[in-house]
Amino acid sequence: MDFTKENFNKLLNKTQSQEAEIRVLSQKLQYLLNQHFGSKSEKIHSDQLTLDLGAEDVVVGAPEAALEVEEVSCARKKKKRKKLIARLPDDLPIEEHVIEPEEVLANPTAYKRIGEEILDELDIVPAKFSTV
Repeated sequence: MDFTKENFNKLLNKTQSQEAEIRVLSQKLQYLLNQHFGSKSEKIHSDQLTLDLGAEDVVVGAPEAALEVEEVSCARKKKKRKKLIARLPDDLPIEEHVIEPEEVLANPTAYKRIGEEILDELDIVPAKFSTV
């Protein structure tokens, strides 16, 4: 291939068009990655405010501007959740742990109980392997 000015211009134009295509494809890839892995809240980009959507062509009093809006609602039935205690079997063993500060254990008559906190937790004890 001889390097004439015409060939050089063709190669330059081809390179520029490929760089533009790479830029567009990179932007599309970034958009898709943001849609899939990014935050889900919609944010307005400053370029969106400069889009020409033809809003200047709409006349306010024109029949096309008055659109009928139909309100559609759907009632959902919420499932009532059973309390955790009601869903657990009655034959589960219950362990009770009382935590009291060392100062109270040393001199219980100097302190007065003003309340207690009861916490129900479901715990799994891992199985053990043994030979018989």
